[in-house]
Amino acid sequence: MMLRRTDSESNHFEHLTLMQHLQELEAALAGLVCYAEVYANLGSAEKICRCGKELRETVPSHFAHEEQAVLDAVALLGPQWAAFAREMKGQHLQLQGKLDSFCGAIERLQTSEDLENAICQLKQRGEEFADQMLSHMVAEERKLSTITVNA
Repeated sequence: MMLRRTDSESNHFEHLTLMQHLQELEAALAGLVCYAEVYANLGSAEKICRCGKELRETVPSHFAHEEQAVLDAVALLGPQWAAFAREMKGQHLQLQGKLDSFCGAIERLQTSEDLENAICQLKQRGEEFADQMLSHMVAEERKLSTITVNA
């Protein structure tokens, strides 16, 4: 199995799309204040919920596609690439857990009696996921850009 240019380009496009979603999420999280008395900005909370739903739908399929089409192929290039592929797959599992935690915080916000705590948890989990997901994709892009792919 060789890494094909179309798979590499598709993966890069998925990263760009996910980065846009994460930037939108970060902007909405920045507008969310962690105390209930000023929880008047429902627009930020609604945007966060939309972003969370979109990420919940796209991130797992991105991980699956990337692992099958890109990481499995680069793992065959040698021991260093195999280690890189294992590390990225491990990070996918960790990031999926962070995404699940963030989505759980969204669900709790909608039913919580303690809005202040729910807002703080939502903001913290969202920021953690967004920061780690962005760092992960940047590291992948940097490493994968060093490969010459086949057409």
